[in-house]
Amino acid sequence: MPYGARWRARALADTRDYWNPLRTVLTVAAPLFAAVLWTIYRPWAGWWPMIQGAVISILGFFALWGLAFFVNLVLVPGKIDADQQRLLRDSQAMISQLRERLAAPKIPAWELERRNLISEKLAGFTDQERAVLRHILQHGEANPDTLVSLFGDKAVDRAIREGVILGLVLRVNATSYGVNPDFKDALRFYFHGE
Repeated sequence: MPYGARWRARALADTRDYWNPLRTVLTVAAPLFAAVLWTIYRPWAGWWPMIQGAVISILGFFALWGLAFFVNLVLVPGKIDADQQRLLRDSQAMISQLRERLAAPKIPAWELERRNLISEKLAGFTDQERAVLRHILQHGEANPDTLVSLFGDKAVDRAIREGVILGLVLRVNATSYGVNPDFKDALRFYFHGE
């Protein structure tokens, strides 16, 4: 819609908003009631002055309506500009949010679930026990004797036992343990964030 049409439409809408039904009735009725009361208490003789009051009331309403319309014509350009600026800011904010979402790596929901599960489960592990799991992850598989020499018997025993229970650690062969392939990426993400 061209600017001039928006300008007139907005001025007309603001004028209508100002002249709501209650304000219109009161503006038109006030002089009429004054004329009726004036006629009842007889300062005027007859109904002719009352009709004049009604005509003046209605003409006064239209004059005030026109005055409100022209005042709104003067005020509306600032309002239209403010509305356009607000819409522009909102659009730019939405565009930047969408760009951020598009730039974010696409991670499947199941992988996010695994990452959350790993974070919850490893929260109960000590630093030494997490170090055992990190070592197994980094080396692909590890011998318990090697792990005990690096981290101590208690940490290795609990890390492997809890890791097996949680499904994070699997026995690769009779002498070594490895990380469950289903949880490798989630564990890498967890340890990368530490």
